[in-house]
Amino acid sequence: MEISVFIQNLAKYNEGSIVGDWVTLPVSDEELRAVTKKILGDDEELEIADYSLEGISLEDVHNYTLTDLNELAALLEDLDEETDLPKVRYLLQVGENLVDALDSYEDVQFYQEDSLSDLAYQFYKDGSYTAEDLAPYVDWDSFGDSLSNEGWTEVEGGVCKS
Repeated sequence: MEISVFIQNLAKYNEGSIVGDWVTLPVSDEELRAVTKKILGDDEELEIADYSLEGISLEDVHNYTLTDLNELAALLEDLDEETDLPKVRYLLQVGENLVDALDSYEDVQFYQEDSLSDLAYQFYKDGSYTAEDLAPYVDWDSFGDSLSNEGWTEVEGGVCKS
């Protein structure tokens, strides 16, 4: 996963012109220095004016330096998109910042299920929950009706099937 940032020359911006460029991170330190020099010229201050990060919001993007974002992009690039990235997105969704999410995503449990119902069924199949745990969720009347369709019959004193 890449982070694209629009970096601009802050002095030129304050003078009323926009001198900047989109950079897709991560890049090598040499490439980062080259693009920075191209945008800054003889000036000294850069501003991260905008960013694009697929499916992730960085509300505090202005709190990061370009070097920080480049390092974060390198970490993001190493994530497995099917198993690790959903964990990071989850942590961001519950209020973690990107740095903390990247530090702690390995502690998040993740299942590739389409819904909570599918996950519940998976827990049932793999024995994560006992019959006693599941009993309050079973519609016993419907289950009893199914048994009658299989030939079970209520008789005085019990239930029989031949």
